[in-house]
Amino acid sequence: MMSTGSHRGDSSNSNPLNKSNIPPHMLNNTPRSLSDSTILSHQHAKKRKRFENEEDRGDGSGKFNYTAQDPRHRNKHSLAPNSTRSSTSNSSNSNKRIKTPKIIGHPLPTSRIIESLDKTNLQKLLLSLVDIHPELNKTIGKITPMPSTDGLLNILNQKFTQIIDSLPYKCDSTSDYSYLRVKPFLHEFLSCLEDYVLHILPHTNPHKYHRLSHALNFLHEATSFIHKLPNFTNSEYQYIRNTTHEQLANCWLIILNQEKAVEEGEDFYKVVEELQLVAKLKMHALEEAGGEKFKKVLECVELKLFQAEELFKEQANGDMSGNYGNRRLNELITVDYSQYSLANPSR
Repeated sequence: MMSTGSHRGDSSNSNPLNKSNIPPHMLNNTPRSLSDSTILSHQHAKKRKRFENEEDRGDGSGKFNYTAQDPRHRNKHSLAPNSTRSSTSNSSNSNKRIKTPKIIGHPLPTSRIIESLDKTNLQKLLLSLVDIHPELNKTIGKITPMPSTDGLLNILNQKFTQIIDSLPYKCDSTSDYSYLRVKPFLHEFLSCLEDYVLHILPHTNPHKYHRLSHALNFLHEATSFIHKLPNFTNSEYQYIRNTTHEQLANCWLIILNQEKAVEEGEDFYKVVEELQLVAKLKMHALEEAGGEKFKKVLECVELKLFQAEELFKEQANGDMSGNYGNRRLNELITVDYSQYSLANPSR
């Protein structure tokens, strides 16, 4: 009995496959059977195939999105619609493809600069251009429309008002101090008046012609401005005032004696009646010191009316000779003031 038991015990201990005789770290390295290795290789192939499929469904960056495959995060990603994720990816791709064009600023065009200027700055701009390029004077004169006599009178009235507003309050308006106070404004007014009067006189340009009624009305208003100025006691101003009256009276005679009005078909008798010219000339003769200059103008108007009446009678009688009246009017103009300046009498 004892030999049998001891033999069994020795046989179990001497079996090299007995796990009790194998060290613990060598248990996992024991060879498996053929069936076990086949199952393991099949499972490994399935895992690799699944890995490749998931990598193909990735974000295209070459990195597998483990978070999307993790069961712990699967519910979070499943809540977002597929359309939202696809639109986000599409928008990001489109933003990457769009290139913003390069925009460079540039100065304002000349037309925009001009329309942004007010009247004062526009005048300064034009005067600066004329000073830099004097040849522009002729071009401006050709393309600029002729100003109306009402517009010219409006500007004269503004300059006249500037003189009156500059007079001192606590001083005699006719004193030397008052004259020196307004002298710069007075010279500007007289210079402007001179340019406007010479503008309405007949000249060679047929397109720059004022009608007789407009020219006579302008002369009446311009003469009234001179009468309304304070009669300064300063001797320089008295000389300027007398000379201005003389020059204006001569301009009246030139306008009244022009032949252009007859060519344009204006009825002189009708113009004199509408403007009440005889009464206005009598008033100017009273305002002028001595009244001799405007008395001559009044005589010219009366003679012109007489000539119109005689011409009407001659036409009725068949006699068309009326040269005497024209010769008499030409004799009234004896002085040439074309080179004289109101603002600078010594010129």
